[in-house]
Amino acid sequence: MADKFHVYAGAVRSAEGGKGGVFRRAPDEEGWAALTDGLPDGTEIHAITVHPDNPDTVFIGTTKGGYRSADRGGHWTRLALPDPGADVWSI
Repeated sequence: MADKFHVYAGAVRSAEGGKGGVFRRAPDEEGWAALTDGLPDGTEIHAITVHPDNPDTVFIGTTKGGYRSADRGGHWTRLALPDPGADVWSI
């Protein structure tokens, strides 16, 4: 997958019941994939950063802490921050 590029988008739940979270799409694919494995239910995304030298590594700032994925969002692990559940607004 190293030669494939992705676009990431974060969303909050809408008042109409829309789905919040982090989503991924390759330019040549239809639709968006929800990337929820390892994230708590109801997580809203504030920030997304892809590692500049390794596109497999993605960081997100959320309403429930900071997370890292080593597989382009396939699975998330919580970052070891001083307050792991803090509302993270930038990465």
